[in-house]
Amino acid sequence: MLKENHKTYTIWKLEWPEILEGEETYGLAWDLAKNLREVDRREILAFTNDVEQEVQESIDWSYELQYATTKSGNIIAVWGVQPKRNDEGLRTHALIWCLGTDLIKRYTVSFAKESKAILQEWAKRYGSLYNMVGAFNDDAIRWLQWVGASFDASAKIIKNGETFLPFVIHPEPEKGGD
Repeated sequence: MLKENHKTYTIWKLEWPEILEGEETYGLAWDLAKNLREVDRREILAFTNDVEQEVQESIDWSYELQYATTKSGNIIAVWGVQPKRNDEGLRTHALIWCLGTDLIKRYTVSFAKESKAILQEWAKRYGSLYNMVGAFNDDAIRWLQWVGASFDASAKIIKNGETFLPFVIHPEPEKGGD
C-alpha cells in the first residue's frame, strides 16, 4: 500500500500582542477545551476545576502560540511559550505547554518532527524550556524524551493525588564551523 507523503494539516502562528486581541483565540480555546484528550484534561484537573479557563489563560499568557488544524479546520494541538526573565531582566528560560485532541494520534510522526524543530528554535531564542508532565501521560513523556527533554524524578510534584515530573529542554549547542 502506498502511503501519502504530503502534509495534511496546517500550523498557524500567533504572537503577542495579536494573541490578546482574542478574535481568533477565544474560539480556539473553546474548541480545544471541548475536544481535549482525556489525559490532558486529567493534568489540568489536578490544578483547577475549570478546564476552559485554564486553556484560555494558557493561550492568553503565551508570547508565541502555534496550533495545528486539519484541512477541514479541526484542531489537532495547540502549544505556546511564555518567556521568563531573571533578576536582571534578561530572558533566560521559558515555560512551554502543549495540549492536544485525539486527532494528534493521526499525525504523530510529522508532529513530532516539526515540534522538535519548533522547540529548539524557542530554546535558542528564550533559553531553557521547562514545565511538568503527568507521570501517567505516557505519550507526552515519550514525545518529550524524543525532543530532548530531561526529567528530574527527585523533584516530582504531587497535586491532588496526581504525580507530575518536571522537565527541561536545553538549547542544542551551536555546531562549530571549523
